[in-house]
Amino acid sequence: GSFRHFLWQVCKELQSSSLSLLLLCPSSAVNKNKGKYLLTPSPITYGEEQLLHFLGQLLGIAIRADVPLPLDLLPSFWKTLVGEPLDPDQDLQEADILTYNYVKKFESINDESELEALCAEIASQHLAIESPDGPSKPCCRFTYLTMAGEEVELCSRGRHIPVAWENKDIYAAAIRSLRLRELQNVECVTAVRAGLGAIIPLQLLTTLSPLEMELRTCGLPYINLEFL
Repeated sequence: GSFRHFLWQVCKELQSSSLSLLLLCPSSAVNKNKGKYLLTPSPITYGEEQLLHFLGQLLGIAIRADVPLPLDLLPSFWKTLVGEPLDPDQDLQEADILTYNYVKKFESINDESELEALCAEIASQHLAIESPDGPSKPCCRFTYLTMAGEEVELCSRGRHIPVAWENKDIYAAAIRSLRLRELQNVECVTAVRAGLGAIIPLQLLTTLSPLEMELRTCGLPYINLEFL
């Protein structure tokens, strides 16, 4: 009826580009988890906090009224919502497979020549510059792009620290840590949980798995035609 149509319109607006609340997951760019969203990992304004609070209330209403919402969110969102820890490999791969593959390349390098070749490979992506030790050799710095597209330093004075054989594992771990912090998105998830807690007891979350929480709020993503 009209109530379901209203919820559909609200969810469509939440997932539209007119609001900065939800971000299309980077993996969708290479046809993995296409159409899946995550909470935009960036500092939030008071207005955005209120919108996230409303999103939490909407999830609570869906559970109370037993009306599924047409939201398509990554499993990592439901994990953080119910308080389950993220899987450093699986959840990174689901959300941003390009970064996952990038990190894996650095973790699997066997010698300095492979590191130099990798830096040369990514030089065209503007993540590598000339090495101070050899102007003709490209090298990476301790910086990386956030999911929102902003270049940030992975450590203090990261723009001035070149990636070398001695610290390439630290570099890879720092990128992985950046992405996991973005997926955990504590500030945004806290606002969503506050809104959810205004509708249903938050103790309920401790009894539900991430998948169960998703099914309670969004229903099944497909319809079994044979069953019909």
